[in-house]
Amino acid sequence: KGIVLKSKEEKRQLRREREKKRKARQKRGGTNKQPADAKDFDDFEDKQVFGDTVHAPPSLNFKMRNMEEKMAGKASSLLLAQKLSKKQDGGGGVVKKAKKEHLSMAKKAMLEKERQRVVEAYRALKADKISF
Repeated sequence: KGIVLKSKEEKRQLRREREKKRKARQKRGGTNKQPADAKDFDDFEDKQVFGDTVHAPPSLNFKMRNMEEKMAGKASSLLLAQKLSKKQDGGGGVVKKAKKEHLSMAKKAMLEKERQRVVEAYRALKADKISF
């Protein structure tokens, strides 16, 4: 067949013909496509009658599935999954640091002083921003 070169006018005429055919098909109802805003939620529609009394909000009736059930049989390439598998194998993995339960009074005082300094700086920054 080879390469067929078409002028701009020929392309324009073909495009107009395609548009006419498409519009004619839409008018006849030949396309079974639903409009974009019409979703598959038609079966979820509740029929309300004026004056109905509602005693409770609607309840959702479906089973909650665990993440393990959802991921059953699927290989996970997540970094977290790789780290956890290394940890289970005895390799490196994620290591939790032990939380310091008791701080000395001097350390607590230093931290409180630093916290107060940061709070005051933040308040000053906000006051400057509001004044403009």
